[in-house]
Amino acid sequence: MQNAFNRGQITPAMMATGAPLRLALSDGTAFKALIEDRSPMIKTNTVVGISGSGSETGESPRQLFSRLVEEKKQQLMQTDVRLGELDAHRKAGALVAKENPDC
Repeated sequence: MQNAFNRGQITPAMMATGAPLRLALSDGTAFKALIEDRSPMIKTNTVVGISGSGSETGESPRQLFSRLVEEKKQQLMQTDVRLGELDAHRKAGALVAKENPDC
């Protein structure tokens, strides 16, 4: 699965949902068939800004997504002190993916 992500066949937004991991774990054959002939959906190691609009930040898509998730996670944890770090990370990933589909 990580190789498919590195090749751009799975986007950070897809990863945030957990669907690729669930499919890979539950039915490895179906997962391989899904990505086998899939062309990259994103260019790996490209520099983008929010929504792919340029190179304002000088970050790769993966770095940008990680940074946005970390920022959102911190906001969530400050807002709800009962929220654990793992749950906050999961929620943040889903929110960032939803808010920035091009990320």
